[in-house]
Amino acid sequence: MDKIRQKLLLTFYITLVILSNFCLVFAQKSKYWVQFTDKQGTPFSLNEPEKFLSARAIQRRLRQKISIQPRDLPVNPQYVAQLQAITGVKVWYTSKWLNAAMVEAEATAIPQIQQLAFVKPDILNLTQGKPENNTNASPRELPALPQGEKIPILIETAKDYGFALAQNAMLGVEKMHQDGYRGQGMIIAVFDSGFQNVHKLACFKHLFCNNQILGTYNFVENHSNVYALGDHGTKVLSCIAAYKKGELIGTAPEASFYLFRTEDEFTEYKVEEVNWLIAAERADSAGVDVINSSLGYTTFDDASTNYTTKDLNGKTAIVSQAANIAARCGMLVVSSAGNEGDSEWQYIATPADADSIIATAATDKNGQRAFFSSKGVPNDSRIKPNLAALGSGAAVWSSLDYPTISSGTSFSSPILCGMATAFWQANPTLTNYEVIEWLQKSASQAHKPDKLLGYGIPNYSKAQNLLKRKNEPLRTGFFLYPNPLSKQDSLSVYLSKEIQGKDVQITLYNSAGAILFQTSLENAPEEYILNNFHNLQAGIYYLEIETTQSRNVERVLIKE
Repeated sequence: MDKIRQKLLLTFYITLVILSNFCLVFAQKSKYWVQFTDKQGTPFSLNEPEKFLSARAIQRRLRQKISIQPRDLPVNPQYVAQLQAITGVKVWYTSKWLNAAMVEAEATAIPQIQQLAFVKPDILNLTQGKPENNTNASPRELPALPQGEKIPILIETAKDYGFALAQNAMLGVEKMHQDGYRGQGMIIAVFDSGFQNVHKLACFKHLFCNNQILGTYNFVENHSNVYALGDHGTKVLSCIAAYKKGELIGTAPEASFYLFRTEDEFTEYKVEEVNWLIAAERADSAGVDVINSSLGYTTFDDASTNYTTKDLNGKTAIVSQAANIAARCGMLVVSSAGNEGDSEWQYIATPADADSIIATAATDKNGQRAFFSSKGVPNDSRIKPNLAALGSGAAVWSSLDYPTISSGTSFSSPILCGMATAFWQANPTLTNYEVIEWLQKSASQAHKPDKLLGYGIPNYSKAQNLLKRKNEPLRTGFFLYPNPLSKQDSLSVYLSKEIQGKDVQITLYNSAGAILFQTSLENAPEEYILNNFHNLQAGIYYLEIETTQSRNVERVLIKE
């Protein structure tokens, strides 16, 4: 009898343990994506945008002739109240753009949510299988931030850039800074996994003393402290914002910043895409000009939610939808292309697939594609990545307070982001789409883009010259860039609107009037590329473009 009792007791205890574990699993809370059917009954109006957008956000739209859209309206607060009234449901965030809410709840609450008339039936579990214990919890309160007298940004020689000289020179940043464009008056939001020790590091002291940090938020944990965890964002920020003479100067050290933690570096679930979306909406409402995102999503800890290459269409992933809407609200979005170029996956990640943003590839110091830089998606006619910057052996600032070298498109993106921001500062009448257009036109392989580096490495001076020529009346009906040029350069011939589309004859003469090259074009394009100057002597030449109605000549100087 004793043995029988022992077996019965053992069976009873085992059953209790199993039931306890089952209940724990069953009762585990997850985060869910709940979409609403409409915004009917909202107290907000398109005629009063100041009630849900900052003055700066409204001005950004007006400047780029973007109308306030129904997507800009916040979700109906009554819908949110009814969600919160369900026992055990906590609303973390709401999304105006996708008319939805992120809620935390037990699985038993989902049928109750689905019964609400304003809720769409398909509810996505954003954290399916994610461990409940949060091992990366950071302090919620902001630490004491540095204060002091304003720090002037003085850049006097190339040596001041320190380890960042090569990556800045590749984009023409030194000339841009000499012209006085260092990001002043522009606002950049940086999305990353955290900005560990940024408030303690020497290269960022000016950001605090000059009041260039406008706000922070940790969307992973729903509080304001972003400085406790995640040194990846620290390094990314340094590529744009660092100012430590002789050691490291970023591409836009005088810009202002919002620092947003959207990425949980310890796990990978679709909740991070929603964090990105909510951060983008926050950036929009605050009047941000540019977003840098050195993040990408293709595979997750829950493999059933992985993307395929067919999903990389700029429309499927939540984060890609968010990036496109951010662009349609007038913000310039710069994203790393990804580091899968030498992996089985090979291709870009979301949100780099979004069609209205800059997806940034990585090069080495010689301007050649870095082996790890992700490639464009096959069977897709779009040029992705769009542009490139140094990413192999980039200079960054460590969270331990010294400059170091690191590699990845995570760094080519912010290097390019800062340059694009200051270029936009130099040309404030451009739209965000026009910024992309002119940077692409200035890039190293603009005449022959591919799916490795896109249009190539952009250049500030060339983009400025192209814009200047565009805005000036043409003396001859066309202009040339570069001019003077070296024997190794390609010569871009930009035709005026009066010549474009016509049949033209292009002739290159030497100073004695002898014909060296001649070709005929039907339906002439805006730009025509001339190569193969390496056989010519340095000196003066003349390029003639003739139509049935006009004949125009421009001098060409070839230098050694």
